[in-house]
Amino acid sequence: MAMGPGEWWRSAVRRAAAGCVRALADLGVMFGVVTENHLAAGREPQPAGVPLDEPPADHPERLPRGVPLSARERELWAQLDGIDKRA
Repeated sequence: MAMGPGEWWRSAVRRAAAGCVRALADLGVMFGVVTENHLAAGREPQPAGVPLDEPPADHPERLPRGVPLSARERELWAQLDGIDKRA
């Protein structure tokens, strides 16, 4: 990769920062603060999407609009509502 004049310092700073982070991670592993699993999880790619507050519209756990609950579902929801009121 060709760099223009004065751009060498960006790659040098990036390499130095990566070395410092790796050294701190190694110290954390040595002293038991960080486990190898934490380091492996940090190397995994980040998820592409954003987390959702609720399931998408076509998700099987979503209740369809306009469809009445069955008797069993009404009993189940009544039990769940009772749990919330007791707490």
